[in-house]
Amino acid sequence: MKPKQTQLERIKGKLKRDGFITRNECINLPYNKITRLSQYIMLLRQQGYEIDMKEVRDEKGLDTIYTLVKKPAEKEFKIIERNGERVAIIVNKNAEIQH
Repeated sequence: MKPKQTQLERIKGKLKRDGFITRNECINLPYNKITRLSQYIMLLRQQGYEIDMKEVRDEKGLDTIYTLVKKPAEKEFKIIERNGERVAIIVNKNAEIQH
């Protein structure tokens, strides 16, 4: 049996899969409602995610849409030889989102 995902993991997965998440869809989940979406968005931004926010009005009222613009750069380690010593360097991969 798979362990349950945390709310942050569920939000991150939805953003990666669909490119956006809304406040109303999180509040209206049939189980384990996510009521602190803006807090999780702030945490993802601190982890390097670039996320845009837009407020919209629809037939149900006001909603907030968070759109994933850029994921944090993936880091890759490479070992190089410098002056006879082996040194590890970090290489960032491009993380732009293609829409």
